[in-house]
Amino acid sequence: HLDLGVHGHEARALPGVPLGVVEAAGEELVELWPAFGAAARDEGVRGVVAEPFLVQGESRGALNVYVFDERVFEDRTLSDSELGLIRLLAAQAATALANVQLYSRSAELARNLQLAMESRGVIEQAKGILMARRSCAEDAAFDLLRRASQDHNVKVRDLARDMVDWAVSPSLDPGVASPEGSPALADLLGADPQR
Repeated sequence: HLDLGVHGHEARALPGVPLGVVEAAGEELVELWPAFGAAARDEGVRGVVAEPFLVQGESRGALNVYVFDERVFEDRTLSDSELGLIRLLAAQAATALANVQLYSRSAELARNLQLAMESRGVIEQAKGILMARRSCAEDAAFDLLRRASQDHNVKVRDLARDMVDWAVSPSLDPGVASPEGSPALADLLGADPQR
């Protein structure tokens, strides 16, 4: 296991260093990436070939090939076919990374939409309860629910669930409907609510 202690700020492209294959050998490693280059040299690395993972035009990492034989860069640079292989591997990794990022964003969106769909019904029920108790319009009922949610730092869906639970359970007091929603529910319904 080769631990070169690369830090995130060193993994980014440097000013004046174009995105693309970077070949660095010997002291050039230390000049380009001071901490990494010194650590790499101490571990016996004689050169590095780095190709960035470009995702939508931005570097999201790199394929790094470490060279331990100093003769590799003495006589020649990498051939077109070697560079092509490195670029191909990096492009495949970048594609996989982009797909993982897209999947992650899509899964999060799906979870949020599912939660919104599940919350909608209970919020509608809570609005109906407030409309009946306060003799107000639907928009006004939602505003009351939203304001109580903000004032007490409780999610609207949680407050709505507490209200619906209170409405269907005659034994519940609005002050103890739930640990998180109770003060907001008590404010909305009053200290001694009438059903």
